[in-house]
Amino acid sequence: MQTRKSLTALLAFLVVFAANNVAAQQQPAKGMMEWGIAAGGLSYPAYPAATGRKNRALILPYLKYNSDRFSIGGASLAAVHLGQTEKTRFDFSVAASLDASSAGLPIRAGMPDLGYIFEAGPVVEYQMGTAFGGLVEARLPLRAVFTTNLSSVNLIGATFSPQLRVTWTLNKATRTEIEATLQPVFATEGVQDYFYQVDPVYATIPRPAFDAQGGYLGTEIVVKASHSLSPTLRVYGYAKIGLHSGAVNSASPLFGANQTVTVGIALRKTLGFWKMGSFW
Repeated sequence: MQTRKSLTALLAFLVVFAANNVAAQQQPAKGMMEWGIAAGGLSYPAYPAATGRKNRALILPYLKYNSDRFSIGGASLAAVHLGQTEKTRFDFSVAASLDASSAGLPIRAGMPDLGYIFEAGPVVEYQMGTAFGGLVEARLPLRAVFTTNLSSVNLIGATFSPQLRVTWTLNKATRTEIEATLQPVFATEGVQDYFYQVDPVYATIPRPAFDAQGGYLGTEIVVKASHSLSPTLRVYGYAKIGLHSGAVNSASPLFGANQTVTVGIALRKTLGFWKMGSFW
């Protein structure tokens, strides 16, 4: 049980502090591993369009690596850089989301817990230039979606979420940055089933059976901010608004809200660097 708790905490840390870092933040020198400690908290809906919420607070180690071909942290949990031109980059990257138990969610009472979600697949990034006072980037991620309870892994489908991202650098000396992203999300039937399907075995009077369909899941507006309090201390803020009106499974009894909000804050302390060379 203790091992499971440790793995859970480590995975949650990687999700919050790697997947949600501001993409445009300054990277360590090529081939350099940055290490330290990070602490923060996140409050988020249990799943898209859920009314129930989950809260996490963690203090854990922090690692970051960047080379010409591979990176840990930054815009994704991890990424392999497959090709690049002056304005376009092609990556294979991994992202992740936290789990959500059915405890505390009356509408899911008696249903299986929702596990951690990993997404892996190709992404094309195109630098569009300057607009709105910031740098504009288009991203096209196509990802296979896996779920895990840390004892088994299951492939449930895929998502496609074209993104328009604008990054503003407000102060170069303190690396004060704000990033805003607009991204509609489309998901296959397996992913939609995971959130909104009610099989007959789990049907109740307030929760009738429902057959979920693939299609539009919702649109997300994500705002991230970061600021260096000192050369080794950096603070991050995160907010996401989920707009689910018009989603293909809005008739599901598990669909609870047309709008959801996620907020988080983290503090990262850099303790040192390891010169590793570009090992890959």
